[in-house]
Amino acid sequence: MVSRLNPVDIELSFEDMSYQLGDEIRGDLKLIARRDIVIRKARIDLVCKMTFTELGRLVPETRGMGRTSHYRPVPSQEPVEVSETRTFRGEPFMPGRRLRSGSKVTERVVVSVPAELPEEAGGTRNRSKANLDWTLTATLDVSGGRDVTASAPIRIGYFSSTESLSAAELERRREEARRAAQESWDQSRRDGRDPESDSQ
Repeated sequence: MVSRLNPVDIELSFEDMSYQLGDEIRGDLKLIARRDIVIRKARIDLVCKMTFTELGRLVPETRGMGRTSHYRPVPSQEPVEVSETRTFRGEPFMPGRRLRSGSKVTERVVVSVPAELPEEAGGTRNRSKANLDWTLTATLDVSGGRDVTASAPIRIGYFSSTESLSAAELERRREEARRAAQESWDQSRRDGRDPESDSQ
């Protein structure tokens, strides 16, 4: 993907394939300076967007001395989708690199995919397991100017929703996530107090 922002153009390219947890993503960061610049540093981050189906809230229950004894599930009228982002930051490189206007530079880059999914992606008592979208984001810290960025989606493992799936298959996976979340929610209510019993 190419980002055309002054003072430098960025192109981030890598092999178009499905990566697995623990893999290394190897690619090229291509720069074309549009004026004389000094790059303080460059960095490539792997960003994970997690989308959950949320069935309600967990409300803390206190017992004496204001201490929380457990969390009581309070259902929502309708399930809602919520998103959170987890960023795996890369190591900075190209410190103090000077580029003349019109010069072209290609840097070979390697990004490590984490060996495990974010813990929160596994879901909680009131949330389904997450659908995950992964993005590579290159950031240049340019002296005397704003940061320049370029991003591109990337496929990682089974959970990546950037896979080429039919609409029916995507809906089937969403329905499975909703069903699993509902079962987990029902189980949490059986294990604890029924919220409706508090009103009796």
